Amino acid sequence: MKKLYSRINLLFLFLIAGCIEPLEVKIDQKDERLVVDGTINDEPGPYTITLTKTQQVPYTPQKIPTEDKAQVSVTDDLGRVYNLQQTGPGTYQTPTGFRGQVGRTYTLNIITATGERFASEPETLQAVPEIENISYEVEKRIALDKNKQPQEVFWLNAYINTKDRAAEKNYYKWEYEVVYQVETQPWDYCEPAPLQISCTPRPKRCCQTCWVTMLNDVISIQNDRLVDGKELKKQLVTKIPINSQTFGTRVYLEIKQYSVSEKAYDFLNILKTQLNSVSSIQSPPPAAVEGNMTNLSAGSAKPLGFFSASAVKRKSIFIDPQTLGLHLRYFEYPDDCRELAGSSSTKPSYW
Repeated sequence: MKKLYSRINLLFLFLIAGCIEPLEVKIDQKDERLVVDGTINDEPGPYTITLTKTQQVPYTPQKIPTEDKAQVSVTDDLGRVYNLQQTGPGTYQTPTGFRGQVGRTYTLNIITATGERFASEPETLQAVPEIENISYEVEKRIALDKNKQPQEVFWLNAYINTKDRAAEKNYYKWEYEVVYQVETQPWDYCEPAPLQISCTPRPKRCCQTCWVTMLNDVISIQNDRLVDGKELKKQLVTKIPINSQTFGTRVYLEIKQYSVSEKAYDFLNILKTQLNSVSSIQSPPPAAVEGNMTNLSAGSAKPLGFFSASAVKRKSIFIDPQTLGLHLRYFEYPDDCRELAGSSSTKPSYW
């Protein structure tokens, strides 16, 4: 999943410089805002809170400024305080043994190195039902290849069913993780020569077999307005590209189902709308995506982002390529499989 702070930084630039006609925009340092991203749940921790800052133009995703040396803590409705420790640039981790509890309400508190104070609105950790089952189907599309010729492309649409709790407002968020095995040909590696005219054979001893992880990169949410107390059926969670790389062997799919507050749902819904529309010149200017963080220090800008608390349920399946009814080509990759993004030669424990 793209990280929330990257999305907020990008949208902030659209808020400042956006619209269709190009503008000359001068951004003062005072426009810099704190961006908060973090969730606690009822699974074993630790949990991570990320503190970054909005950037001035030009936007460089590799150099997102971080908020370091801050005092970060989480408090609950019983008055207990859990102090987080900084573990890396802009990242803070909850203490060992801390675990969210259903029914408890949590607040995030931040004091920056310069003394600015911020706090989240209280978030109650609500229960979430089990995922009853995962299903999938193949979708065929027509797309243009690199020569701008139409060709068939296929996607695997993954769905879940769950039983909604009656007589209450429920809001859901789903995340997923896809892991697939690849077989490559490192012995056929050929080192490119100058000007790419030819290459020199340089066989590699490792590695042929890897497992590649695809993390969540979409916002998948829903409310129970139309299904209160009934079964939420065939809820689309994600689309996985079907090709010789991803479906060369079986595929592991894990889906996580979260209960989120109405405020968190509204925040994610606005963010999803903005991310889906910023690429179109016909889209309206982006609305502010501020979240549930407040500024407790006079003169400081309102922070962006969201701190949430949620219960979570998981369900996973293996998908066999033979069940898709498609004929896929042999995957050719004459190199160490560890060169593929997100790959590892370590076999997952569940494989």
